[in-house]
Amino acid sequence: MKIRNGFVSNSSSSSFICDVCGHNESGYDISLEDCEMYECVHGHVFCEDHVEDFDKKEFCLELLKNNLTQYQEYQKLYGGYEKHIENAEKSIDDFNNNDYDDNDYDDIMEKNEYRYSFPEKYCPICNLSSIRDVDALNYLLKITNKTKDEIDIEIREKYNSLQDLNK
Repeated sequence: MKIRNGFVSNSSSSSFICDVCGHNESGYDISLEDCEMYECVHGHVFCEDHVEDFDKKEFCLELLKNNLTQYQEYQKLYGGYEKHIENAEKSIDDFNNNDYDDNDYDDIMEKNEYRYSFPEKYCPICNLSSIRDVDALNYLLKITNKTKDEIDIEIREKYNSLQDLNK
């Protein structure tokens, strides 16, 4: 299977792979919603099943704060985002000063495309309720004070095959 990173020309197909369980979905012009998946603000993709129940009010406030942070970062990099920042701050103030019901929260979530900007706090990878193999490996390398290359050499010196290593 080919995994393509970045922009692919002449392609209308999409593919999403869950970073938690490895489940994948692909198809012509599919979205995260079609796949019942989310993507967090740090790019982790995961199935709906891996998300614990959350308070919609708190979730919406996190979405609005993420928007503000994103515009502030754009401002630092590119400039010209003053109006966006002002609008994002106003949205947070309005949110904090109004009483909303579930339908209002749903509208805020949809308007802010929450499937593609799921807050870090609710991402199973960011909040460490699920630890990916690559993160566990990086942790082990750090606490053993070795590099991946050093571990590779050590394995090759001690074992003749993958079967030997697995024993």
